Amino acid sequence: MTIWAFQGPDDPSEREILCQSLEEGKSRFAWSSRDEDDVRRPDARKHTFLLLVRPGDWIVHINCPQWGRCAAARVISEYDFDEGLDYGGGNGYRHCFAVDPSTVVKFDRNDPAVVPTVRLGNRGRWWRISAIQDFERTLENLRTGTSATLQQETVRETQDYLNKVVRLIHDFYPRQRLEAFLAEVFRRVPGVVEVRENGRRWGTDHGADLIVTLRHGTLGPIELEQTVVVQIKSWRGEARDTQGVDQLRTGIRRFQADAGMLITTAASTDALERSADALRNELGRPIAVLASTDLARFVIKHGPELISPELVFS
Repeated sequence: MTIWAFQGPDDPSEREILCQSLEEGKSRFAWSSRDEDDVRRPDARKHTFLLLVRPGDWIVHINCPQWGRCAAARVISEYDFDEGLDYGGGNGYRHCFAVDPSTVVKFDRNDPAVVPTVRLGNRGRWWRISAIQDFERTLENLRTGTSATLQQETVRETQDYLNKVVRLIHDFYPRQRLEAFLAEVFRRVPGVVEVRENGRRWGTDHGADLIVTLRHGTLGPIELEQTVVVQIKSWRGEARDTQGVDQLRTGIRRFQADAGMLITTAASTDALERSADALRNELGRPIAVLASTDLARFVIKHGPELISPELVFS
């Protein structure tokens, strides 16, 4: 199961319309009102991540139906492309998924029932919520009226552990060793068919430390693949330097990539997230930031055997 977060539109009236569509059984996504291209086309370059959404996943619409609110539902179909919604400025929001209306839940993203690790703040146009168990616990808390503050000690213990893993990764894998380490982690991710260690091979990375090829489905006899360029920054503290995002721009253009990912051992900042969001808008392609404890979760999920247990638990 994957938990997908779709950022709501800026226009308040569009947020209301999207939430109404969800309650009627369809979750919708749009980068902008110009979403006339079906991403199942073999030549599609934008929004192809939508093909990864599967029945059984959840979609959370952030800031819908109003700012600060969320609406979530369980997906019951794969991607579809229909006539969209008429919201006054012409039809849009054609990218859609059927959802089970009986699963729709609306809540304040700062509700005491929401487990903090779920992280429902603005992180771009879309992202994956990695804390799946905490999301499920949040749904149960909302159903039963339980406050997540009763679970804070467990959350703190989890955060302490994740912070320790991040420090271990930073200290044990400096600079290019970190690139080689994460290349091995990516090779263990389901669906990854190739990982090129670009900087190590050529001496200059041209905006891409790693080039990851991901297979994400088929269209008849055609195998669909995505190319993701990855920039890796071994930093401490907070990631205030946005040069990694600028380098992603170079890498995406040079290697004609479908998406970009910035990975850092430092904690993300508003400046870094805004820079990534600006690049998403500029290129019309997914840009992900995997920072600090999110990086730790990624490594624990896909490459736990690469971390020394003696060091983590010492």
